[in-house]
Amino acid sequence: MSSKNFSLPENVVTKRDVRLAIRQIEKLIEDDEDISNLSEPAKSIASINSDIVDNKGINEIIKESRSFLKRAPLFDLILADYPYDSFIQDVGAWFRENIDSEALLDIRVRRTIGGGVILISKNKIFDMSFRSRLLESRDKIPEVLKRV
Repeated sequence: MSSKNFSLPENVVTKRDVRLAIRQIEKLIEDDEDISNLSEPAKSIASINSDIVDNKGINEIIKESRSFLKRAPLFDLILADYPYDSFIQDVGAWFRENIDSEALLDIRVRRTIGGGVILISKNKIFDMSFRSRLLESRDKIPEVLKRV
């Protein structure tokens, strides 16, 4: 059963961040490393859940993080190029504020979309890519090129 107190900090918005934090915390335990070697997402997860660490130990954070990954709504964002971290943070904050407070993003790059975004939720695909718009208007391309 998952702890009601476990949460992700605002700066952890991607599935990749959570997985990386889990691996780093496991390595911290195995190798008895210093906490200063952890990435910002891992430090943030441990810090915001310090009550769990204090009461049940650091292994509980790993368990709770894995449980969170299983239950959190996941949204795939497919972009033509990898975005700036600030963009990812802003989009992640928007999803948590407007869609689901536990939303996680999975950012992927597919250069063939040309631009725009493809958003995939559990049961729907929103294709707002440049490629799809071009293909929808394929018959109009020669007319547009004549005007250029």
